[in-house]
Amino acid sequence: MSHDIAKKPRANVRNVIHDPTNDDRAARIESVLSQYKANGLGEAGTSDDSTVSDLLADIRHYCDREDLDFGVLDNVAYTNYIEEIG
Repeated sequence: MSHDIAKKPRANVRNVIHDPTNDDRAARIESVLSQYKANGLGEAGTSDDSTVSDLLADIRHYCDREDLDFGVLDNVAYTNYIEEIG
């Protein structure tokens, strides 16, 4: 497993035309969750908290399969989140 990402707190920053707002970021995930509910879970009426926890569990399974360290990635994501909310 590579832990290089832990040394780069903004490892996921990409060149974008405009800096997305926090509302833009939340809207992107709203779209993903809607798709995940309908296609991944097959339960469009599932509560948001259940959907998010199911998605996070599935992401952990994905990381295991791809030999990615979820804990390290989660720490980087949290650092990015703190920076974004200012």
